[in-house]
Amino acid sequence: MTHWIQRSTGRAFLLVALFGVFAAAPLSGQEEEGPTWSVGFAGELTSQFIWRGLELHDGPSFQPDVWLERGNVAIGIWSSWALDGEYHEVDTYISWYHELPVGELTLLATDYFYPKEDFGFFEFGGVKDGEPTGGHTVELGAQFSPSALPLTFELGWNAYGDPDKALFGGVGTEFSIPMLFDVGAEAGFLLNDSPWYYEADAGQLLDYRVSVSRGLSLGNFEPYVSAAVVRSALMEKTYWVLAVGF
Repeated sequence: MTHWIQRSTGRAFLLVALFGVFAAAPLSGQEEEGPTWSVGFAGELTSQFIWRGLELHDGPSFQPDVWLERGNVAIGIWSSWALDGEYHEVDTYISWYHELPVGELTLLATDYFYPKEDFGFFEFGGVKDGEPTGGHTVELGAQFSPSALPLTFELGWNAYGDPDKALFGGVGTEFSIPMLFDVGAEAGFLLNDSPWYYEADAGQLLDYRVSVSRGLSLGNFEPYVSAAVVRSALMEKTYWVLAVGF
């Protein structure tokens, strides 16, 4: 199963990469050389996988992220692999970043793929009789950080594969305490009813979290450690999440 997923992930990455190259390529007749593609890779080992108030896996997971970047366009694949083999997820994304006079804007499209025995990677399905018929959910999102405020606002709309067409909203902030650590705080909530996807109502808080992290300098290698307390309004539980990443 894992070998098949890796092959499917490779195909997905190739398709998105080709789309990204086409989208970011200069128009014919333009002779000026633009920025070149660069490759990035990051990874994190986390004690639990808690996402928007949903407990996706109660145990350690490794979460690699690999991407191609050119100018203000990035395409990549993020995934989560439970160390006990009980849960895995593969998300393909493309993002576009732009600086505005009033702040920074990022537009994002993410294809969430949850491998299941009944659905192969190329079975995109859709929705029938209120139930998804594939393993994919496509979310269109935007993030905005105003120049005047130390905040980031986020919107995410499930445009495909979700019977609820769930609309997510979030707000977060980050700041540093010099010589000590970085601090982050965020909260997420629903903007419409989502009985199937989130099992929550419009206006309901999904979760909020506070985290601290500290970067380490080991020559050219710069890992970090972090600790977060997450309160899930959906699960009515509080989680402590520890992570090591690079």
